[in-house]
Amino acid sequence: MRDPIDVLQDKTRELSQADVPIRWTRPPETPPDPLNVQPDASWPVWNRAQAPDLECHKECWVYGEVTLPGDICGLPVDGAELLIHVDGWVPFTLWIDGEEMFHESGNWHATGPIAAPLRRPAAAGQRLRLVVRQYPTA
Repeated sequence: MRDPIDVLQDKTRELSQADVPIRWTRPPETPPDPLNVQPDASWPVWNRAQAPDLECHKECWVYGEVTLPGDICGLPVDGAELLIHVDGWVPFTLWIDGEEMFHESGNWHATGPIAAPLRRPAAAGQRLRLVVRQYPTA
């Protein structure tokens, strides 16, 4: 029988590497009401590799949606707490379901992930709508 501490460490490692994929899209132009727009199927997919295409002092809005699975790494999602790790390399603001969750105020902060994850209750099948406004300043 394996040592219970080893089992817990293995599960911790597995969970820390778990990822619930998010499909990000970017409109061709900034919508008139960016926080209330519904992403269009014709918008191109956006990914982090496109960050060098951002223009200094020009807003870039991206939209993501994710539906939480019933379990992650075999552990049930219902009643769990999401720990959302944000990894932003330019100043940005993040809204989840219309609620502002994070606002980075200056370029000097934009050097890597935020120090502490954002916390949010989770439920299996829950749909999260993510909106990010990026605003490169350097």
